[in-house]
Amino acid sequence: MKKNLIYCSLLVSAMFSCSDEFTTQPAVGALSDEDLENEVGVNLLLTSAYSSIDGVRQNTAGTGFGVSPDNWWFDVISDDAHKGSTDGDQGTLTDLERFNITTSNDYVLGRWSALYAGVNRVNSTINLITKLTDGDFSAQLAEARFLRGYFNFELQKIYGSPAYISEENAAALEFNQPNPGDIWAEVEADLEFAVANLPDSQDDAGRPTSWAAKAFLGKAHLFQSDFENALSFLQDVIDNGPYSLNPEFLANFTAAGENSSESVFAVQFAADDALSFNGNDGGTLNFPGAGPTGTCCGFYQPSVDLGNAYETGPDGLPLLGTYNNEDITNDYGLASYVVDADGNTIEDEDGNLVQTDFTPFEGNLDPRIDYTMGRRGIQYNGYGINVGAAWIRSTTADIGSSPYLSKKNVYQADETDINKGQGGWGQQRSGINYNIMRYADVLLLAAEAAVETGDLT
Repeated sequence: MKKNLIYCSLLVSAMFSCSDEFTTQPAVGALSDEDLENEVGVNLLLTSAYSSIDGVRQNTAGTGFGVSPDNWWFDVISDDAHKGSTDGDQGTLTDLERFNITTSNDYVLGRWSALYAGVNRVNSTINLITKLTDGDFSAQLAEARFLRGYFNFELQKIYGSPAYISEENAAALEFNQPNPGDIWAEVEADLEFAVANLPDSQDDAGRPTSWAAKAFLGKAHLFQSDFENALSFLQDVIDNGPYSLNPEFLANFTAAGENSSESVFAVQFAADDALSFNGNDGGTLNFPGAGPTGTCCGFYQPSVDLGNAYETGPDGLPLLGTYNNEDITNDYGLASYVVDADGNTIEDEDGNLVQTDFTPFEGNLDPRIDYTMGRRGIQYNGYGINVGAAWIRSTTADIGSSPYLSKKNVYQADETDINKGQGGWGQQRSGINYNIMRYADVLLLAAEAAVETGDLT
């Protein structure tokens, strides 16, 4: 105790005997506004705006699992996916599946705050560019406004009538803004500026082009039911843009297929041995919670409804209103392995567990089903034949259970070394790029607009 008192006395004495010059020194590792007022500063701020696309940052509000740009928890609210895992794990996600949604739900709040963080970083970039009188920053300004258009599009799409935060609001620290209606006009203004000022191609993967901006502008018009203008922009991208479908559907979800001719705008993720939050932070939950991958945590399981939707007629066309009349064959509620009278699994003469008999659905299916969802009896991303229930964490007693596994977000077995980033609890941070928009999306959006304008052909 005496020694502690002496140390404290010496510390207090030292503090009061020094000058207060230390209070005027910039923090170590921080840059002052003056230091940023140059081309390097503009590019640093613009890079920070790009980095916020994945939603991950240090001052996360809500959960870090709901911030990713794939908006995966929307599928949990819809009929495409179940929460997965166990009922007590991530209870606020169970609330979403039950439609018990509040503004304080940490998934709803997490995505909200992540998007506004992106808007804030873009506004900081724009304000810096506005202050500078030397140099040409038109390219950076066009990219910044594209990003702001994207962030605000997401806010409008998800939350209805969000508050619009302009660069002037940000400069004056006036963030408490009203939300009297939609902000489509502001979204369109940023995307129109991007169309007019971005180049047709970029040297760096991940930077938007004028074609990408035009695709998003068409999507913005589609969301407003302005189908004629939507079709005009989207058809221009189809007829004159640089995009095409990949020969293989799987290429959209592998490292080898990143930044392909089908990628319109993608988050450039990287695997780096867990040195950073690489990959969709929300996606860290969405790897199998059992099975050969050694991963976690068994969330985001495709629903039986989604599996049924892939059934087709002999002509390959979907069944539309009748697809859910009968489930395609699955092992929902079935055991994967044979057990003895005491409930112990049985091994064959080679030491392999003996599986129960199961035959996958033998009817007509859209082949994309097996690149989208893991079914029992079907190869699972190069890890072997999916054995079904034994690879699924949840049980039939859990509300958010399913006989299927998520697949697109899980890297291929032969790309593990270049895509795997270890997180906590065995979670994986996949290094696979996430396509916010693919050329396939452009085609589908254009088809929707064409139907709505009476062009069924």
